[in-house]
Amino acid sequence: MHSRRLSDGTVQTPHSRITISHGRDPEDVVKKHVPRFRVLVMGRRNAGKTTILQKMTQSSDGQFVVHDSNGNQVDPGSILQPSVERGRSRIDWEITYPSNERFVFHDSRGMEAGSRDELETLKDFIKRRIQRVPLSEKLHVIWYCLPTDTSRPLCHEEMAFFEQGTGDVPVIAVFTKFEDRITKAFSQLRDGGMSLREARRHEIPACRLRLLAEQVAL
Repeated sequence: MHSRRLSDGTVQTPHSRITISHGRDPEDVVKKHVPRFRVLVMGRRNAGKTTILQKMTQSSDGQFVVHDSNGNQVDPGSILQPSVERGRSRIDWEITYPSNERFVFHDSRGMEAGSRDELETLKDFIKRRIQRVPLSEKLHVIWYCLPTDTSRPLCHEEMAFFEQGTGDVPVIAVFTKFEDRITKAFSQLRDGGMSLREARRHEIPACRLRLLAEQVAL
């Protein structure tokens, strides 16, 4: 979680201030007050969200645990099933990985379907979590997963969501599915006459430049 130390001896997080005595490590103090880092994960289906969660929690087997809004452990497969309700109960469910339980994830699904109800569910969830206490119960960040294997722009509902803002909750764009682009960039560099070693060295920077150019074009 991003924080910064102020001149009055406090550390300011996105939602609060934590007093830190001189000489103490700000990161250690923040971890004490925020034992779990709460993340809302957004993105379309097949956007690589699961892969990101496994990487961040260093999960080797992909096993995760799900608790419903009442704190009851439920079948992990149930969170992947369509909800018969409006969706609020599912976004409130907590996903954790035994490999690193300091992360608590909430999954947002279905925005690409163009449902106004889904948009309202997201807004309501963020609003409620901003107001929660203690600090560990608040929403700390939103990860928005954007797959790079498609040129499809953000849909209307996605644009509307970001235009309305997310309060004090920071949004981080996470570009996923970069592997195919790396392979294509490597082939193009080799076709252009670059040596094997040089192509390997330049393939990732070439991908980044191409992706940046595409985003600017949008």
